[in-house]
Amino acid sequence: PARAIACAQALLEAAQELGIELRAGVHTGECEVLGDDVGGIAVHIGARVSAQAQPGQTLVSQTVVDLVVGSGLQFSDLGAHELKGVPGSWRLYAVTADAGDPAEQIEPASEYMTGADRLAVRLARRAPGAMQAIGRLAQRGSG
Repeated sequence: PARAIACAQALLEAAQELGIELRAGVHTGECEVLGDDVGGIAVHIGARVSAQAQPGQTLVSQTVVDLVVGSGLQFSDLGAHELKGVPGSWRLYAVTADAGDPAEQIEPASEYMTGADRLAVRLARRAPGAMQAIGRLAQRGSG
């Protein structure tokens, strides 16, 4: 979740440089793979958390706050909120501007990765190039 927050913050900053205001919401939980998409209650909650954010703001659920304890991230408690289509009341938090760079405050995941994890990361890093090569081959074959 801390890396998701860092990603959200980076996206907000990059978009702002382009004159675009985004809002971000982070929640974590079980997701369902639905063909080429993902779904499930965790995805729904994440979307509803995002909908509560103001432009340029990243909000997170209590679940995320609990999981990033010790990361150095800081939050402002916004209280309990009703999320459309989600049962119960959800405590939301805003990521504060002085949260720092969580990538520097969190130990690299590679220290905890198994051999299979490292292989998956290597394949994922190569996937864009491989997909481009496949696309070029497909274009040649259809021409």
